[in-house]
Amino acid sequence: MELFILVVLLTLWTFGNLSVGLSGVALPCPRIQYARDFLLQWNTQTRIAGVTSDFHLTELPDEIRRDVSVNSDSDYSRGIKRRKRGKRGGIRLRLKKQQLTRLPLPSLILGNAQSLRNKLDELQGNVRFLRDYKDCCVMAFTESWFMEQDSDTDLSIDGFGAPFRQDRDAETTGKSQGGGVCLYVNKRYCSSVTVREKLCSPEVELLSVSLRPFYLPWEFPQIFISIVYIPPKANPSTATSTIFDIVQKLQSTSPEAPHFILGDFNHVSLKKSLKNFYQYVTCTTRKDKTLDLCYGTVKGAYKSIRLPPLGSADHNCVLLLPAYKTVLKSEKTQTKVVKVWSEDSTSCLQGCFDCTDWDMFKDSCTDIDELTDVICSYVTFCENMIIPTKTIKVYPNNKP
Repeated sequence: MELFILVVLLTLWTFGNLSVGLSGVALPCPRIQYARDFLLQWNTQTRIAGVTSDFHLTELPDEIRRDVSVNSDSDYSRGIKRRKRGKRGGIRLRLKKQQLTRLPLPSLILGNAQSLRNKLDELQGNVRFLRDYKDCCVMAFTESWFMEQDSDTDLSIDGFGAPFRQDRDAETTGKSQGGGVCLYVNKRYCSSVTVREKLCSPEVELLSVSLRPFYLPWEFPQIFISIVYIPPKANPSTATSTIFDIVQKLQSTSPEAPHFILGDFNHVSLKKSLKNFYQYVTCTTRKDKTLDLCYGTVKGAYKSIRLPPLGSADHNCVLLLPAYKTVLKSEKTQTKVVKVWSEDSTSCLQGCFDCTDWDMFKDSCTDIDELTDVICSYVTFCENMIIPTKTIKVYPNNKP
């Protein structure tokens, strides 16, 4: 008898929607269908209602009627749907319209994988079907748990290739498992990646790379990205000083290049040691704590969005969307007054100097300093009186 009831319920679920009654038994709910002529007729009446105010939405059937108050002067009566303020200017929408090769800064995904080896299939599926992963420029993962026998070809992701990795050294750290950091770089964003620093110690595990993508704003020569994992039992002062030394070394090679440091910091903070760095992650990453952080030298460079964790990991992933505006877009047009030098104005100025009695300045001055100031003031006066000027506009992309 129970098997028969189960078969009936599955049949009803397959061929129609179910509704739960008061007795808790699922009952079949009839499917509502509308004829094409009825929908076309109602659409025609709705358009007429935008001109004549004698039509109301109360004439609609109960199941599709909107619970809004409509009058002849409202946007709904004119067939206009209001858009919430600020929806068209969101960072997500702006990045969707912008090509991946035209981003001023790379979009980042940061996460604590806790063994990325058994989550590669899920990561591959996310890259294939989720836009946040597919269009991400760099994916950074801590606690990759990769070992020396893991080949790069087995760890590659479509569109990203093999990871840049720093596995845990058992002899240095005294631990044979866990740890490790890795970076995946999207091939559509950048193909020129250089590994700058690699470090594995009991206090910190670090990997630093430099990126030269296909497009960079003129104010950035290159981009430095460092992925860091600090174990829970690490010494905070030692880990901080180690990261500080590496940052100073990279900035000495290219002072104008932006530097981003991201990873699992646990109980360590870089606010005191790196005072010119800003922290971008504002969402919680593990329960009610924020352990996965991202520091950078550019103020307001990223907006953080929390993503679901990979597999059974207890750390949420973080999507960092670039909110930085280039100098070309952020600076305003400047207006300047410049002098127009021509052959006629130059010859006229030369004639003014030829007819000047320079001995008069020598006789009226007592020392060389006073004489210099008087002559310079006279030359400037003649230049301003004779040389014509014009007003020009200097755009940010025309600056030297």
